[in-house]
Amino acid sequence: MSAQRRHTVPVDVHLLLRRDGARGPEVLLSRRAGPVYASGMWHLPSGHPEADEDFVRAVIREAREETGIIIDAADVRAVVTVHHRPPTGSSSRLGVFFEVRGWSGRPGGQDNLRRTVRRLDAGYHVVVEDILKLSGTNSQYL
Repeated sequence: MSAQRRHTVPVDVHLLLRRDGARGPEVLLSRRAGPVYASGMWHLPSGHPEADEDFVRAVIREAREETGIIIDAADVRAVVTVHHRPPTGSSSRLGVFFEVRGWSGRPGGQDNLRRTVRRLDAGYHVVVEDILKLSGTNSQYL
């Protein structure tokens, strides 16, 4: 084996909390708040796995901490993994995205030091088609 260092990156888990709304699919967004990366920007609830925590347990914990909802592991489905470089800094990251369509409780900002959940589109969810129009993405690719 070579003496070179192995490639390592920070890992984030992201939650696509999806429901069917009157105008089509909706996803939950939260505004990042406090002294964190990308403060003030809208994003999916997310966070980092803790030591010895698998990704599914991490996304369930982050959902509870940030939104107050309860998710069963059987309702968590991995949908995409993204290896990317953030707009600032030089280190790459690995984002693992999970979709959840079933949960209990009503989303609300729990982790007030880090994030706030804002009301969007007559609820806490935003219509996916509206996001796609703003980003110029065609829904046929979802």
